[in-house]
Amino acid sequence: MIIPQEFDAIRPYTPEEIPAVFEELFADPEFLAVVQQVMGPQATPEVLRAQLAQCQTILDVQKTFFLPLILDLLKRCSDGCHMDSSALSDKMVGYTFVSNHRDIVLDSALLYVLLIRNGFPTTVEIAIGDNLLIRPWIEKLVRVNKSFIVRRSVGIREMLAASSLMSRYMHFAIAEKHENIWIAQREGRAKDSNDRTQESVLKMMAMGGEGTPAERLAALRIVPLSISYEYDPCDYLKAQEFQQKRDNPDFRKSKADDLQNMQDENDWNALCELIHSGADRRFVLLSPWRAAGLSDRLPVQRNGKILPCAAQSNTIKPPVRLSNRRLFRREWRVLLC
Repeated sequence: MIIPQEFDAIRPYTPEEIPAVFEELFADPEFLAVVQQVMGPQATPEVLRAQLAQCQTILDVQKTFFLPLILDLLKRCSDGCHMDSSALSDKMVGYTFVSNHRDIVLDSALLYVLLIRNGFPTTVEIAIGDNLLIRPWIEKLVRVNKSFIVRRSVGIREMLAASSLMSRYMHFAIAEKHENIWIAQREGRAKDSNDRTQESVLKMMAMGGEGTPAERLAALRIVPLSISYEYDPCDYLKAQEFQQKRDNPDFRKSKADDLQNMQDENDWNALCELIHSGADRRFVLLSPWRAAGLSDRLPVQRNGKILPCAAQSNTIKPPVRLSNRRLFRREWRVLLC
């Protein structure tokens, strides 16, 4: 497939580009240190090259390198991970999963695991903000794992062009590549669990494609996706950020803070997640730019599930011991101590 060059700076890597990118990664000492920390000292460049040689597609790369890590995490740290995809009858077309957002890494990672489990032929291309690409090897790695880049670190004038480019790419990925897409329904994670769709996200998606705004949104085959966690993997970090913003109105997260969030999301003691997807896309035919009305019609928030610990009083201890530094937290409500 010929991919327009205008997307080269933001799109995921193609299968033909993967070997050269891996060689660049193998030459990065920091990347190798992280890999061996996660996969063990046996994960040498020679071993990884041999595994890569057996991969013919990007899906093969994901199943070889990424899927085992997520499955191992679920086995060690989860009581269950489930997806209701009954509303998606045609698995051969691409869908745009517009999701509530809890984890920088795991929301989309668990979705692609569940897509594989539910018989979808491909996983999902992931929208990720460039503010998270703290190291060069991180950008390369996420693009290997089918991520495309959301340009946030640009000026106001450049933002319009960046949004238009991303929208055109999303339409290309759905219509021409027949890929699925994961994108958060708002910029950043909803730290207070108030899952309402950000109007600007929908405006961005309607910048590409053809026809009226409603027709452009409909062409993306939007699927509202509701993700519910029993325990928030970054609960204490979110509470800490709330307190820092309370004490200092000018507080802004640093790149080190974002890196800490990504690291801690992969260090859980307990997790239970249920993903509910729905194919009711009638909302795109209504008033696309009415933020409040559209948020009410997009069933991301109302499809959220109250999991067992969410029904408990905050005086009741969770069933397993959490790290001493963590705050116990109920879904849909942040408890600040």
